[in-house]
Amino acid sequence: MNTLWPSRHAQVKARSKAAFTLVEILVALGLMMMTISLFMNSFTKARQSALLADDRMKAIHFARMNLETLITNTYSSSNLTITNRPNWVTNYSVASGVTSVYYCSYSVVTGQYRNSKTILLTNSWYNLVVKRTNSVTVATAVCSGFQY
Repeated sequence: MNTLWPSRHAQVKARSKAAFTLVEILVALGLMMMTISLFMNSFTKARQSALLADDRMKAIHFARMNLETLITNTYSSSNLTITNRPNWVTNYSVASGVTSVYYCSYSVVTGQYRNSKTILLTNSWYNLVVKRTNSVTVATAVCSGFQY
C-alpha cells in the first residue's frame, strides 16, 4: 500500500467530516430566522415611533398656530375672558392617504400677576398607529399693560 496516496475510504471519510449535518443546518436556519425577525420587529417599532413623532410635531405646529391667532386679540377681548372653550378649532392633516384630526381647545385663567391672564391651549388627536388619544399643551400669558 502506498502511504503517499490516501485510500479511497480515507478520502470519503475526510469529505464526510467536512460537511454539515442536517441538524446543524436546521439550527443555523432557525437562528438566522430568529435574528431576521428581531430586526424586522425593530424596524416596525422604529417606523411607529417616527409616525408618532410626526403626529406630535404636527400637533405642536397646529397648537402654536392657533395660539398665535388667539394672542392677536386684545386683553379685554371676549375671546380672552376667563373660561373654557372645548373644541374651539379643528385642524386636519392628510399624509399617506390617512387623515388626522386635531381638536384644539383652550382655557383662560387668571395670571400670576395683576392684570394678566394665562392661556392654556391643548391639541388632542387620536393616533391610528398606537390606537390611543394623545395631546400637547402650550401656554402663554397676556397682560393689559406693564406694571412697575
